[in-house]
Amino acid sequence: MGSVLFDIGSRIVLAGVPGSSKCAFRSFNVEPRNVNYVSSNNANSPSFPPFYEVNDSSLTDEQRRVVLSSLLEDPVSSKVAEIYSRDTGYLSWGQQLPQVISNILVESLLLAPKNLKAIVIESIFMSLQDKFIIEKSLFMKLGFRSITWLPEPIMESIAANTNDSIVVHLGWSTSVVTIISDLRIINSREINKFTGCILHYKIIETLVSLMSSIKGLESLLSKTSCFNLVENFIQNACYVGGSEFQGDEFELIPGVSIPNRIRHEVLEELITTSNVVPSILSEISNSSIDLRSTLIENIVFAGGLSNIPGLKSKILEGIRLSSLYPNPSALLSLGSWAGASIYYSSLHKDDLKKLSSKRGQTKDSFLASYTKHF
Repeated sequence: MGSVLFDIGSRIVLAGVPGSSKCAFRSFNVEPRNVNYVSSNNANSPSFPPFYEVNDSSLTDEQRRVVLSSLLEDPVSSKVAEIYSRDTGYLSWGQQLPQVISNILVESLLLAPKNLKAIVIESIFMSLQDKFIIEKSLFMKLGFRSITWLPEPIMESIAANTNDSIVVHLGWSTSVVTIISDLRIINSREINKFTGCILHYKIIETLVSLMSSIKGLESLLSKTSCFNLVENFIQNACYVGGSEFQGDEFELIPGVSIPNRIRHEVLEELITTSNVVPSILSEISNSSIDLRSTLIENIVFAGGLSNIPGLKSKILEGIRLSSLYPNPSALLSLGSWAGASIYYSSLHKDDLKKLSSKRGQTKDSFLASYTKHF
């Protein structure tokens, strides 16, 4: 029975044969999952990005109504809510997942999905709902025979060629610090207010505040293509490190230019106001004293945000300035898919059976569970 290794993210799916150095990929034709937005009894109530904190559980219904009312009276936050609500209305990634996987198998890997064995990388913050959607897609819609889950932080550590590390995953909806010792997860801690979603809509908020002074910007933000435009801006233009790039303006699209400072100021402020550095320091300090010196030299960055130029150096500088650990360093990682490919292909047949028994799911067991609950 053939095996296929998957890394299913918010925007793309990576897939390939375990042991291979290369994988194929396909992008979702949808926006990433915007999670943790406000839940309201009014189905027509607007949604706000997480940093507005309108879904704070400590708020009463009346307090929430007052907060929403004041936000909607402000032209900037009201426009941000309009854009965010529009983005969350797209076809969900789960609805497109079976077709995306089928395309990548048939067109890139030349494999028929029926009766294949799936190895899927499981992120530390993957919800039970997301896991169920993946299992349902693979078993019931594509005909896979079994699924084995591999923990992403451990695969990242393997890809960095170390058994002990602190993995800092900076993702779209959640960012997490995970301590790895002897290829075992010791502890994980969520990083507050520092995610791809928050950065995206912080930049939207900044652009909205400039609409009245920049010709063409309001029209641009009103288009559904605005999401991909901002994501491309973050991936290709944003950086951390001050004003080393000269020039007063940056051309967002032909005919629409924005202040060049937006390329770094929004992100740098987010790093400063978030708890990314304190979270790393806290996890290291709470670890075994014998492990700390190893961890501080084995920091592994993962996730889309970690690719922004200067970001890793800024975080390492923050750790260094704390004076607790003067010599932090980051390891180069090949990525969780490569780490999983190395790990799975190196296992002995008996080890594969143990892994499947411990972290696996068969189609029959899934169907039994599905029938029981639904």
